[in-house]
Amino acid sequence: MLIVITKWSCWTIKKITDSKLIEELNKLPLYICPSEDAETFDKKLLQKNLLKNSEQVVGQQYPIKVAVWFEDPNKDSQTSEKRVNMRIIDGRHRYKQNANWLREYYFCSNLDEYYNLRFNLDIKKKDNPKEKKSSLKRYGDYLNQEEGIPLEKIGSTMCKRLKGMHKSQILKYLPDEWKDQTKANNRKGKTKQKNGKNIHEKCLQEIANLKAKYLQEITNLKAKNQRLWNENSKLKDYLAMLERERKKLSK
Repeated sequence: MLIVITKWSCWTIKKITDSKLIEELNKLPLYICPSEDAETFDKKLLQKNLLKNSEQVVGQQYPIKVAVWFEDPNKDSQTSEKRVNMRIIDGRHRYKQNANWLREYYFCSNLDEYYNLRFNLDIKKKDNPKEKKSSLKRYGDYLNQEEGIPLEKIGSTMCKRLKGMHKSQILKYLPDEWKDQTKANNRKGKTKQKNGKNIHEKCLQEIANLKAKYLQEITNLKAKNQRLWNENSKLKDYLAMLERERKKLSK
C-alpha cells in the first residue's frame, strides 16, 4: 500500500496513493453527517450550479478530500457524529454537484485527526460562518465528551491544535463558556484601549491637517492681497501721471 507521509506541525498527513485501493474507494459513497444540514451549505453556490459551470470551463481543479479509517467503529452508521471513514474533509459542495468528482484520500486514526485535517486542509476561498460554527461546535463537543477537556479550555485547545487557522478565526465562532474568561477580558480591554488610542490619534491628526490647510490658505490670501495692493499702487501712479499730462496740455 502506497502512502505519502507529510509532517505538518505536530502531526502527520497520510495521503493514500495506492491506485488499486483508490479505485476501490472511488466506488463507495461519501459520508456527510446529518447535523451538517442545509443551513451549513452555500445555497447560492448550489442553486446556480456554479461548481458545475466551473467544472465545464476549467475542469475539476480541486479534488474532494476524504478521510479513511478502516477500523472506525462507526463506519457503517448513517447518522453518527463520530463516524470518520469515508467522511468528507473538504468538498461537500463539489460532492453535491457531482458525486463522481475527483477524490483524494487521507488516513485518519481517530475523530481528532479528522477535525485537524478538516480545519487545516480547508481550501474554500470564501468562509461560510454557519458551516464553520457548526463544525467547530462538533469538534468542541468531541473534545469535552471524549477527551474530557474542560469547557473553559476548549478554545485554547483548539487554538493549539488547529494551526492552519488564526486564533481570532477560531474564537469568534465559539461560545463564551468555551473560552478562558480572564484572557477574553484581557483581549477585550486591549482592543478597547487600542481602539481608543487610534481614535484619539486620528482626531489629533485630522486637527493638524486642518490647521495646516487653513494656514496655507491664509498665506495664499496674504500673497494675493499683496499682489492686488501692488497693482493698485501702480494704477494710482499711472492715473496721477495721466492727470499731470492733462494739465500740461490744457495750458
